[in-house]
Amino acid sequence: MASTLHIAPGQDEFELMLSGDLDAQTVDQLRARLDEYAPEQPIVVDVAGLHAIDRAGIQLLADVNKVHRSAGNSLRLNRAAQNSRVLSLLEELELTEHFTFD
Repeated sequence: MASTLHIAPGQDEFELMLSGDLDAQTVDQLRARLDEYAPEQPIVVDVAGLHAIDRAGIQLLADVNKVHRSAGNSLRLNRAAQNSRVLSLLEELELTEHFTFD
């Protein structure tokens, strides 16, 4: 079955709202959107609407976050507490301390 990811603008120009699946099949779609932001710009990614996420999805978020942190910003995960799939995978991969959560 094909994975689908929907990316919608959030409340401001720096927020993206995700729904669907963030996995190996859809990670390039999100990468293309995140690459539109300069490292000096903050990014907020609302992950509450994700139905599934795998290591490829988490790795993309971690890679983008690392680039933005080196420029003095970060990739903030919004409403991550409402998505146990995201939190459990971040904890499993020991990445929670690398992200800012809203």
